Amino acid sequence: VDELPEGARRLLYRLKVAGSRIDDGMVSALAEVSPPTDLPGEQLHRLVGPWVERTERGYRVSPLVMDATTSLGNDEVHRCHFALASHLTVGPNLDGARLDDILMHAFIGQNEPAQVIVIMALLRSEQSDFEALVEHSILLGTIMPGRHAMFPDTVPGTMLIGITMIAAAIKGKRERFDALRAEFDARLNQGGPAAGLGLSPL
Repeated sequence: VDELPEGARRLLYRLKVAGSRIDDGMVSALAEVSPPTDLPGEQLHRLVGPWVERTERGYRVSPLVMDATTSLGNDEVHRCHFALASHLTVGPNLDGARLDDILMHAFIGQNEPAQVIVIMALLRSEQSDFEALVEHSILLGTIMPGRHAMFPDTVPGTMLIGITMIAAAIKGKRERFDALRAEFDARLNQGGPAAGLGLSPL
């Protein structure tokens, strides 16, 4: 990796932030993150083969590439998550198969517009669609409240707790449901941003 030109190396580490399913739009979004990467198409061409694998759905970074935070720094990684969340929430419909990716990038990147878009899409979905999303989502079935970045003390963060609470009920996870409910009620009672939702504790 050290032998790569700086632009290609920076793009490679940014692609690492994107995860295992990368499309051309995500490459472009990451290239535009400050500081921008010049000629992203040429840089990607250098990477395909030894460092980036072509797949049926786009690209996947080699597992040999080290953690991006070590090379880019926290601020740039944060900007990458923000840009990816914006890209994945553009358009009238969200890709349900990428729900976990959207949630991760939106909340880790603190992209509140993207957070609102994905939360509202979940709340407006048909019951059968919501249940299918819950069944296939790893995040909705595992993340817990507390200090987790997915549950910031904001209105979208609290709404996500409510959604994961419903997911726990659907899956019959009583202990998880109780923990989420306790956190949800505590936020409504403490007078923080969530108090503006106009909801009562359960």
